[in-house]
Amino acid sequence: MDNRFMDQPLAKICKVRGLDKLPKEVMDMIWEFSPHALFWRSISTIARLPKTSEPLRKIPLDSILSWERGGSLVTSPSPSPSLSLPPYVRLTVDLNGICKVERLPKRPVYNGDTTESLAFVVEHTRDISNIDAEVKDGLVRLRLPRSQPEPRIWNTPSPPDFATCTFRPVQGVFLATSTCGRSQ
Repeated sequence: MDNRFMDQPLAKICKVRGLDKLPKEVMDMIWEFSPHALFWRSISTIARLPKTSEPLRKIPLDSILSWERGGSLVTSPSPSPSLSLPPYVRLTVDLNGICKVERLPKRPVYNGDTTESLAFVVEHTRDISNIDAEVKDGLVRLRLPRSQPEPRIWNTPSPPDFATCTFRPVQGVFLATSTCGRSQ
């Protein structure tokens, strides 16, 4: 674990006295027992905050060509972005939020691969045309209008076509989907 963020101001913000005085080895041991705890995620987020802040920009999600957390945002120069860009948008989400936005020329083919560390949204631009991306300090978040249905979130970068999914009750789970003979 990198504890360069354990400076005195951060220890005061966290209201954990003496945190900044612990040896690195002890901090590493504590972290190893709780790497996914909200505390460490908060520290990670605070550490990423830039020293200077850029103004908040609102950009239609369907005009974004590509973006990765901490990187530059690439948008379409076209006045009608949905006509000139690939028709699908894939968002990749990790524990800290949206980490990648990319355009796809076609819907990815479902292959059954899943992940436990990332979540994905794959939507056609016609289904997200009302969603804005708010960009600030190398981060992106979505602003959905009240009338906009929430995007479907998947544990695979190549989700099945939602129209082909069938739903069935599973004990202990509210709903599960079945696609191509596979259970998710």
